[in-house]
Amino acid sequence: MMHLENTTWLSNAKSFILIALCTWCLSCSTSSKVVIGEPDEEVEFEILDTLYVDASEIDIREEPKTYQGSTPQTWDLLHTDLDIVLDWDKKAIKGTARLDMTPYFYATDKIVLDAKEMDVTDISLSSGAKLNYSYEDYLLTIKLPRAYTRDEKISILIKYAAYPYRNPEIENSLRGFFFIGEGSDFGQVWTQGETEYNSHWFPTIDKPNERCTQEIKCRVPADIKCLSNGDFLGSKMVDGLMQYHYKMDMPHAPYLFALVAGDYAVVEDKWKDIELAYWVDPPYEAYAKKIFNHTPEMLEFFSRVYGYDFPWPSYRQVVCRDFVSGAMENTTAVTFGSFVQKVSGELVDDHNDDIVAHEMAHHWFGDLVTCESWANLTLNEGFANYAEYLWREYKYGLEEAEYHRFNEINGYLNEFYSGRSHPLIHYYHEDKEEMFDAHSYNKGGLVLHMLRKQIGDEAFFTALQKYLNTYKFQAVEVHDLRQAFESVTGLDHNDFFNQWYLREAHPKIEVTEDLTDGMLTVGFQQTQEGEAFLIDFDLLIITDVSSDITAVKMEGKEHAVKIPIEGTLLAIVPDPESDLLAEWSQTISTEAAETMVMSEVPYRRRSMAYSQLRQTEGLSDEILSQGLSDAHWSIRSSTLQYAYNNEIQLLPAQLQLLAESDPNSEVRSSALNLYYASVDPAEAASVINKIIAQDSSYYVLSTALSCLDELDDPSADMYAKKFLDYPGNELKLASASVFADQGKKEDFEFFQGLAKNLSTQSFIDFSNIYAEYLAAAPEDIRSTGSEYLKETATADNSPWRRLGGVIGLFDLSKRDSLAEGERSQYASWLKEIIAGEENPQLVNIYKSFAAE
Repeated sequence: MMHLENTTWLSNAKSFILIALCTWCLSCSTSSKVVIGEPDEEVEFEILDTLYVDASEIDIREEPKTYQGSTPQTWDLLHTDLDIVLDWDKKAIKGTARLDMTPYFYATDKIVLDAKEMDVTDISLSSGAKLNYSYEDYLLTIKLPRAYTRDEKISILIKYAAYPYRNPEIENSLRGFFFIGEGSDFGQVWTQGETEYNSHWFPTIDKPNERCTQEIKCRVPADIKCLSNGDFLGSKMVDGLMQYHYKMDMPHAPYLFALVAGDYAVVEDKWKDIELAYWVDPPYEAYAKKIFNHTPEMLEFFSRVYGYDFPWPSYRQVVCRDFVSGAMENTTAVTFGSFVQKVSGELVDDHNDDIVAHEMAHHWFGDLVTCESWANLTLNEGFANYAEYLWREYKYGLEEAEYHRFNEINGYLNEFYSGRSHPLIHYYHEDKEEMFDAHSYNKGGLVLHMLRKQIGDEAFFTALQKYLNTYKFQAVEVHDLRQAFESVTGLDHNDFFNQWYLREAHPKIEVTEDLTDGMLTVGFQQTQEGEAFLIDFDLLIITDVSSDITAVKMEGKEHAVKIPIEGTLLAIVPDPESDLLAEWSQTISTEAAETMVMSEVPYRRRSMAYSQLRQTEGLSDEILSQGLSDAHWSIRSSTLQYAYNNEIQLLPAQLQLLAESDPNSEVRSSALNLYYASVDPAEAASVINKIIAQDSSYYVLSTALSCLDELDDPSADMYAKKFLDYPGNELKLASASVFADQGKKEDFEFFQGLAKNLSTQSFIDFSNIYAEYLAAAPEDIRSTGSEYLKETATADNSPWRRLGGVIGLFDLSKRDSLAEGERSQYASWLKEIIAGEENPQLVNIYKSFAAE
């Protein structure tokens, strides 16, 4: 599964939810003790495939004693054949499951299946012989007439009805099968099987080390489309319903089975002989290929880079309303949350490449080769996370990939500093869901990057090819990966795998320096608890006459190197490429930081140097100019933000040039925010009108509208009304921001329509705007709107919309323009809502609200 893709959430009044961790420990005005590695600035929220990583406090328990290895295998499930009908009114799945099985090794006379919230009416052998069975604790135990050996195969038929909503104590996100919509009309259904939740809708051996082929026939109303895994074999009317027929001839794990049905627009595509399709809500049909941009090119790229052609017969991607996670890599039928649906102007600013690449990469790492236990989850998720880096490196260049990796490092370290730390291969987890975190995902990808850099590209990708070919259609553990690398390189990789996969944490290294009589001594001391990490890294020495690299091999807690120096020493940069997952504590002078900036050292070190200068001495004119022309957009953008925060007057012509022509929309937007306040309002309005006419980015257009509104320019209302006709949601949110403080009663229908129709991130972005409107609106409008926020925060199926409702109420509770009694009412509602929330991630986030 994957993130709601490195999406920055909760800006402005919502920013208190994010935890800002300081990067620099300042010691004096001319030099700084720098901790390179701790998460800097605000760490982004990430929604992982199954859940999301945030910066909230984590409840740390004493490590349990139980070893959580792979599940013992008694039977081998060979094939699953489902013939089902969906009962919308009863929220049930009814039909017959045929399971073809053979004993794994030992003879046995019973079968135990996972079957959650099911009514079983009949079980028989394919011969027709009835079988006795019992059902307890979600386990279906079937008694066979005799013991069967591993040389025999049997088929059993199970008539059943599954009721995933029957038990109200099951957390909504864990139901496995979801009916989305109100009333009696068929809305949308979809499944979410990871970790072991597909046994909510069919009986199976619901473990990651099991795999089988499948065939599914599903009946739905005639106007509904239905999707499952594998080849589409056709549809026909059966008993007044449309029966869709799918078959997967290649074995995969039961958690990867999928079923989706609803009113969809389907846009077909092709890559080589592989059938592609994009399933979207009908209003997004024209944008489907852009929503899943580069899919054919990605398939070509990953097939080449992994040295293994895409192994499956088709590849379909489908958007699911109110999806409970970011996305899910169901084999050939990937499901995504509705946040990926954007129109062209929104995709300019926020493409879906990361999440599309992540789920696609799972079709090699996770679907073809599957972790044998959830303790080994990083063998799925670490590879998928690193696929995002590989794609960015190929498509957008090394620095864009490094920017992404920087965020991945911050995400891991943020979790580490929240108090949560465990080995990548975590056999002593208490709950399998705990494995879906910034260790399995972020750290897993970062460790793969270190291994790649240590052995070289040719060896790394050759080893991946070996791994895939050796273990295709099998379940694996970490030692299988190690042996693949050893068989290719001829080297022993035990030290690397032991310390990075089987040991927790990472090295923390203090750097000291002494220059005496032209001889530089650089000392390194590992300060983390426990044994030393065995690490290799480069040391870059910059003088006024040369830049030289020295290789360092550190095998203990302390190490020192001596280097003769010619000329004036300017900067000492350990691990200049930042390949090593480590924290470096080093005193860096202002002059050294400026040297790193002007020498254009690799992205992460350069970004750190800019950050140090911004927070200590400030940016000199030369460094400010360098920042505005830096090769990477994030540094140009942060330099503009620095100028804004410190009221530095930049040349209007320079700002106008950036606002009109910088290749990055965030930079254009930041420049425009500075530009409009630096010139005469009439001149600013003229340039803004030009930008609105020529820029395709909704982000920039939203900023332009905000600038006109700040200028009290009469064209602001005109553009706000015009933007209401643009497709997508982002410009409607921008228009709502213009209308909000007017609080007009006649605008309530527009605001309420947005509140009801926006989902996930868009609703969170809207919540403060809505609160601003309600605060300015008449009392009866505010009463109706706040009740709607309360209902959403309490009962909406989507955790993201519940979060948005809480944010809106929190905003209202803090507005001085409202009467104290009214604010107290909102605060009372919030207390009740927060106390009743059961989603563990929201519970952690709400601690921030309680603190306020």
